[in-house]
Amino acid sequence: MDDNVQKRGELDLPLSSNFSDIQVHHYLINLKCDLCNNFFQGSTSVYFTTQRKRDRLPDPLDIDSDGISENTRPKSADFDKTQLEEKEELKSKRFVAELSSETEPVNNYIKIVDEKCRVICDEGKTSMKRKVNDTENSAAVLPMNKHLKQSVSLKDDTNISYDANLQRFDCEKENNKDFILILDCHELEIQCVSETEVTTSIDAQTLSSPHWSTDVGQTSENSLQYDLGDQCLKIKVPCQKESEDNLRAIKISYRTTTDGLSLKWTKDQDGNDCVYTHGHWVNNRSLFPSQDVPEALATWQAYITVQQGLTVIMSGDLEPQCRECSDGLECFYFWTTFPMPSSTLSLAVGSWKECKKPKFQNQSDNEIIPYRVFGPETLMTKMNDIHRYIPLCLKEVTTVLGPHPMKRQDILVVPSSFDSLGMASPSVLYISQSLLHSDLSMFYRLAHELCHTWFGIVIGPLDWTEEWLTEGFCTYLEDIIHTRVLKTVGMFSEKEESDVRYLRDFVKLRTLTAEQQNTEESLQTLKPDCCELSTNKTFVKNGMNPEKKYLQVHYLKGYFLLRYLEKMAGSLEFLACLRKYVQKYHGKLVSSQEVLQFFIQECEQISASEVTASELSLVWLECSGIPSPLLQMMETESGIMSSFKRQVKEFCKSCKRKTKFAQDTLKDFNPDELLLFLELLLDVKEIPLIALSCLKNKYNIDNCNAEIKHRWCELVIKCKQGNKFNKDIQSFLLDHQGMGVYLYGEMMLSGRRALIDLAHKCFQQLQHSMSTDNYNTVHSMLFGD
Repeated sequence: MDDNVQKRGELDLPLSSNFSDIQVHHYLINLKCDLCNNFFQGSTSVYFTTQRKRDRLPDPLDIDSDGISENTRPKSADFDKTQLEEKEELKSKRFVAELSSETEPVNNYIKIVDEKCRVICDEGKTSMKRKVNDTENSAAVLPMNKHLKQSVSLKDDTNISYDANLQRFDCEKENNKDFILILDCHELEIQCVSETEVTTSIDAQTLSSPHWSTDVGQTSENSLQYDLGDQCLKIKVPCQKESEDNLRAIKISYRTTTDGLSLKWTKDQDGNDCVYTHGHWVNNRSLFPSQDVPEALATWQAYITVQQGLTVIMSGDLEPQCRECSDGLECFYFWTTFPMPSSTLSLAVGSWKECKKPKFQNQSDNEIIPYRVFGPETLMTKMNDIHRYIPLCLKEVTTVLGPHPMKRQDILVVPSSFDSLGMASPSVLYISQSLLHSDLSMFYRLAHELCHTWFGIVIGPLDWTEEWLTEGFCTYLEDIIHTRVLKTVGMFSEKEESDVRYLRDFVKLRTLTAEQQNTEESLQTLKPDCCELSTNKTFVKNGMNPEKKYLQVHYLKGYFLLRYLEKMAGSLEFLACLRKYVQKYHGKLVSSQEVLQFFIQECEQISASEVTASELSLVWLECSGIPSPLLQMMETESGIMSSFKRQVKEFCKSCKRKTKFAQDTLKDFNPDELLLFLELLLDVKEIPLIALSCLKNKYNIDNCNAEIKHRWCELVIKCKQGNKFNKDIQSFLLDHQGMGVYLYGEMMLSGRRALIDLAHKCFQQLQHSMSTDNYNTVHSMLFGD
């Protein structure tokens, strides 16, 4: 094995598809949903071209006047944006022309679908020379001349054994007739694989458009041979020498299974059956086979057929087209013309209803951004609060970052079994019912998910382990956007807007500190793979580690890195640079080094400090623990905490008095202040029952937001003051499943029989609706396995 190729660990997510050899440009998904029996059935057609097996040749359009290739030029070099756009447009036009030509092109390494496509240039170096043992890593391309004995499924569902020279393709060799297309997939029941005739060249507008059409060409009568593994599908494709660079299509007929982890089959809050892609670490591999690697960007079309009366919510450019079918069925057609990773696609089918709203209009450029809100009828009244918030939130986020890159926005309140607070995909947001509260205080997470449209969807990390490039940026912006909205609706004064950010900083720091103290060092770094980035990575480090799902290090440490840079640059200048960043890297994949270098160059004050990207990376990204600059930064702001510390001291004194605890000594707090106050009370060794009762009555805990209720439950469990508040804990665990996993462990560690029994009772009630990760984690806490 090459010394530069790391060995995949047991908890690393394999990246199996051979993207360096074959690029999928488009997916055509045609699925019928059976909610009663919990499966989708149909087909996915993948449209692809092959990449030649030869060293990377300089592209004439990549060579500057000084003879330096654009791909080897340092990222920090100045450039003329107009010239770059013109250059990319020329590349795009030439690429389409080459794919349609019968003559052999000089260079076909430019992977640009159209002017909107993300620019990913394959250096063409290591992928052809790398040797990987296939038994150690399923992501490896089958080695040359490896003799295999496989069972291959044919169209008539019979299995035959055959000896095949399944090897990497090189159509220039006379004896090579076939090559292998490897797609990432998991727990799919493959029924047939065939090649489809293609009559179009690569053009995003042609492949994916609002025009309803299921005519995708004639399917070959002969099925292709394939081999299905745990994480990938390998298809033996006949080589076509004369047209090896032309667009080709493979149609895969299959059925999803209940063992597939991409889909959550459950019931909504009204008791109706539903299914949705819930953001599992396998991404969409259990929904459709695809190239599930960061660099693989493609457009898609989808025909989703369901029983009439059901609602279908899916990623796509515009609202779906709908047609009635026979037998009481209805088909929804979605499409996108903007190439994105297959992992970003989302799909949900259920009996949800739309909560009607007015449309929001961006006042700066008169661009209409339509949005819709869906959810169960049970929560329809609470969902009206979303309409109070979303138009203002869209206005503020576009004021900071620029025009909204999508053409629509759907928001779905997902079932209570959702194991997170929110999830973003192109044009679709999933939010937990835990966010719904009349004081709008939990909607900072809604602002967070909206920011993912820019950070995570339009701009993505080149290495999926560098999650801070999405989560850190969204966490940084969530408070800025959220406080501006609340100030607009009159809930904050200008001073409170500033103070709340500092208060939330201290809550974030306490959360990060507690997490760092209880997490292994390998999971504390934001850049776990510090070697040179490669487009041929075969796995995601810790991608299948269940512990990683519950960690916030990428959110919080990434947030504080950006907060640190903001303090160096100044708030207004840093936000201006952030807008430039969004404009420059729109539609591209980025690395940590590239991003840090950008802000150093664009922010005059950061540049004047003479800090380097390597130094920032070493201190903030590559080391475990709390960065020393963060502690120094928070010490300078400690003055704002003095009043809260005094309140805690007064509270402790009142607890020690022999007279009755005086509830009127407690100060009035807004939600963010109360959250910090309860957070600080967790450090108090002992709080008597009467004081806890006064706290609950004074702040009306039963009607507070979910985050405050979570701190309250922590406090009750820690204080061990009888069973008076056990109903509060039970109610929280049942209503806020995405936030309650941590409490199960605290209840088991309390040593109190009543709390241990309550933990088991809640688990028995929820276990069948829990997500797989939550179930396994809680089961381990309760039974120790």
